[in-house]
Amino acid sequence: MNSINIKNYLSELDDEEIRFVCSNITLEYASNFFKHNNKAFAKDFPGFRTDVNSLQRLGEDFIFKKKNLKSVSSLINTAIDHGIEVIKDYYDLYLKLDDNKDKARLKSIAHTTFSENIHLYFKLVGESYSEEYSSLFSAAMSIIDTLTEKAKKSAELAKENLNEITQLKNINANLLKKLDKYNELMAINKDFELKNKRLTGDISILNSSKIVLDEQIKSLTVQLDEKKNLIKKLGLKRLNTLELIKKLRDNCSSQKKGKIKVPKGPKGPQDIQEFIQYLGYNFQEIGVLNDCNCFDLLLKHISNILFLGIPIVITKSVEHMFIKCLANTLIGTQKYDKLSYSDRISDNDIKQFLDGSGRIVCLDNFVGNYNETKLISLFDSYRHKIIFLTVCYNRTLNFVPKEFLSYVQYLNIDRIGSFSNNKVLDEDPSTIDEIDYTPSVSKTLFSTRLSDIMTELGFPNCIVERKSSIIQNEDDFCGALIFEALPYCADVLQKKPYVMSERFVKYSNKPSCPYKDLIYNWFIK
Repeated sequence: MNSINIKNYLSELDDEEIRFVCSNITLEYASNFFKHNNKAFAKDFPGFRTDVNSLQRLGEDFIFKKKNLKSVSSLINTAIDHGIEVIKDYYDLYLKLDDNKDKARLKSIAHTTFSENIHLYFKLVGESYSEEYSSLFSAAMSIIDTLTEKAKKSAELAKENLNEITQLKNINANLLKKLDKYNELMAINKDFELKNKRLTGDISILNSSKIVLDEQIKSLTVQLDEKKNLIKKLGLKRLNTLELIKKLRDNCSSQKKGKIKVPKGPKGPQDIQEFIQYLGYNFQEIGVLNDCNCFDLLLKHISNILFLGIPIVITKSVEHMFIKCLANTLIGTQKYDKLSYSDRISDNDIKQFLDGSGRIVCLDNFVGNYNETKLISLFDSYRHKIIFLTVCYNRTLNFVPKEFLSYVQYLNIDRIGSFSNNKVLDEDPSTIDEIDYTPSVSKTLFSTRLSDIMTELGFPNCIVERKSSIIQNEDDFCGALIFEALPYCADVLQKKPYVMSERFVKYSNKPSCPYKDLIYNWFIK
């Protein structure tokens, strides 16, 4: 329900005509419209949401009172245009059914609220008729409305009469059923005495069985008591073992001067949808929405990989805008901590930097220049931070061990030009509440499909298994394919994915592939 290219009808109407249109716009229709134009609504009505309950708090006739606001005027123009389109569709339908033009027009307008204001409809569609014709048309519409109302009342009266007849039939049927039931009960009563004699014999048999069951219960009770005693003995042994372990730990602690620090685990948003929404606002501000046709997929994929507690490898060209948008969304500031590689840098320098840095950090140009094994050992103690590793060129990753990718997350957004621009970010900062985060791991059809394609593209098994284990649905699969597997093959290995993987070609050629055109433009054309 988009307001783009909709004619501005409001400039042609007076207040009474606008009020008539506004009175026929339901809150449900307005809510649906504002959900698709959320940014304009948020600007005009700060603090309000687009749901019906929130709109009710704006007042009964807020649409008319706020008609000059951009989001509301777009709503009114769209509603008018929708009503005119409905009439046109019905008009074309009735003409095909061999109605003449006037008759078809009468029937078509009867389907909309313009039946109550014919003059306004003619004015909106730019048609002018004589006063006599308009009056006759209005009179005809009134007659149609009256006949329709009478038809409804006749149908309701017929329904009521039918209900009464049905009730009488039901009463008669119930009486017949009760009579049949009475005869049935009389027959049952005759059989009761015979069955009672049989039941008396069955009771004697059951009493004998009860005696046997009682003996079995006594035996099982004795066995249960024996097992309880055994469990108590085992529990006592376990308690003694735990006390011994505690004493050993205390002894070890007393022998050390400092305390052992337990590494913190990954953190993630308490409300992941809130994070996606505000990150989307930041991306829209720098033009990402207009720069690619996979905006929602990008947001979903970033939310899937960002909070796994492992470093993310990106190119230096997209680092500044991408991390700035992320920081502005998550921690309420566009600033983030950054350490650039130099020949004199040491393990202790990196550790001191990570200890003193904030939630989001960037290690610039370390991959390919610093010992990867030392980096991996450092990262395990900082899983509660979001760490970015930058490379000057994607090709750089081809000269480091492939196993390195088992400990990092590769993200390629280089084909989205907005991230390479040094644009001023004007979006308001936000702070997202975070909690301990554990990713969902499962085996699905799409995780198997990703595993097969990545194997054909030449990824080691250790990387394939880690990546495919977090794929839950087709969106997760497409995100991993478009922003990781395919660009790694094309940009790092500099090979053509459609040559290396038959399964990829088969999937991308399916009519049901949701990002078929994007995959073709980015990796095949």
